[in-house]
Amino acid sequence: MEQDIVYRIVAIACIGALYLLCAAGAARLVLAPRQNQGAGRRALLASGLFASSIVGCLLAEETSGLQAATVSAVGLTITAFVAYVLVIRFWNRQEDERSRTLAELRNAMDRLELDLAAARTPEALCAKAAKRFGLTRREEDTLLLLCEGRSYADIASALFLSPNTVKSHVRSLYRKMDVREREELKRSLDQTCD
Repeated sequence: MEQDIVYRIVAIACIGALYLLCAAGAARLVLAPRQNQGAGRRALLASGLFASSIVGCLLAEETSGLQAATVSAVGLTITAFVAYVLVIRFWNRQEDERSRTLAELRNAMDRLELDLAAARTPEALCAKAAKRFGLTRREEDTLLLLCEGRSYADIASALFLSPNTVKSHVRSLYRKMDVREREELKRSLDQTCD
């Protein structure tokens, strides 16, 4: 009789430990300021382990007696705690890997955005147009200053050229890029980047 009480106390203690694990998971889920998938999965796992150990102990007591139920409770409790720890570690590793991958993707997107922004600078657009249309270095310089809205006189002064040479470069640019006016030239330059 006294031995039966000890067996019941051990079984209740083991099941109680699993119940505490289950209750802690449920409390974390309910009290968490922000509901997250991890807390829900942990609570569900703890509840499943708790329920399976109760069913296991009841079946063991029904089929083999109180002593078998106690041994079963101890074994199931140890197994449940080990399983809980291993599954949580696995989920945490997965979450860490997801976070790392997401951070890498964000960094790649940031670098891509910077590269795209750099590719759309007037200098980059003019360099691409120079390669595409076979412009000389002076024609490329003239193109950049034209895109900035400079007058022929300003371009001549900035490039140390005569105004007639600037006009000649502009005519050559228009011919090579197949445009007739400055606005059309800017549109063609924007299309070069696309």
